[in-house]
Amino acid sequence: MSKLTDNSCFNHSAYNCKQSYKEQNRRPFNFTYYMINILFSGTEKSHLGDCLETELKRLIVEKYPQYETDPEKDIMLSFCIQGCFHAYLNNQKNDLDTLIHVSETIVRKLAPLYIEERREHE
Repeated sequence: MSKLTDNSCFNHSAYNCKQSYKEQNRRPFNFTYYMINILFSGTEKSHLGDCLETELKRLIVEKYPQYETDPEKDIMLSFCIQGCFHAYLNNQKNDLDTLIHVSETIVRKLAPLYIEERREHE
């Protein structure tokens, strides 16, 4: 039985991961980050980012169908989604609220720049 189908084994692995982290670090334990590490180890993390990008784009296109055929919007969305995902993975030493605030600020600043630049080209 795999770790994912055996709940007691999975819970035990998650608990051990948390305890090990607490012993080695003084920062608060980020359960989401460590669950990602358990479920998507090694190169699988990039697959998670790709899956998140695909699903988020699907949801965005449902609301804004015109984005589906706009390569510039597609690139901007990829940049924002993958950028935020990798910033989250690579900045665990920083406070989560700060990480979210900085990511939101960057994305909010990108949108108006992109819209202004796009208007100049039309």
